[in-house]
Amino acid sequence: MDAATYPIKEVQDSIAQHAVAVRINTADADDAAKAAMRQLRLVWTPLLVWFDHHGVELRRSVGYVEPASFQAEMALADGQAKLFHAEYQAAETAFLSVVERWPKLAQAAEAQFWSGVAALRAGDRERFLANWRVLKEHHGDTIWWEKASFAAV
Repeated sequence: MDAATYPIKEVQDSIAQHAVAVRINTADADDAAKAAMRQLRLVWTPLLVWFDHHGVELRRSVGYVEPASFQAEMALADGQAKLFHAEYQAAETAFLSVVERWPKLAQAAEAQFWSGVAALRAGDRERFLANWRVLKEHHGDTIWWEKASFAAV
């Protein structure tokens, strides 16, 4: 990721705007690094973990992430932070932004799933069903539709 993802300006801008980046030297780890590795349950690198401002883990990604997927992961984490803090309409907007910006990436299906959850949590059953109909139509062959398919939409 050092060669392909982190040098991209949009990735650097996303990190600067939405994150505090921490790098742990796993090859020559001191006691503090080893403690952090245990706490994070780090067994493979790269490991990307997003936390909210309370230190609650929002999501994690293990392995290489190309630049567009990295930005989509950052945007998903933003949506999940809003969802977990009961900002349901803002969360839905954030998730639908992921779908709009990166429709071909795997993160689009996940974002479409969470947009439905956010709409339902906001109390709008019709928007929930509409978001999950789109999930079925555009991502019906993904694990995210499988997770959603209990609902007759």
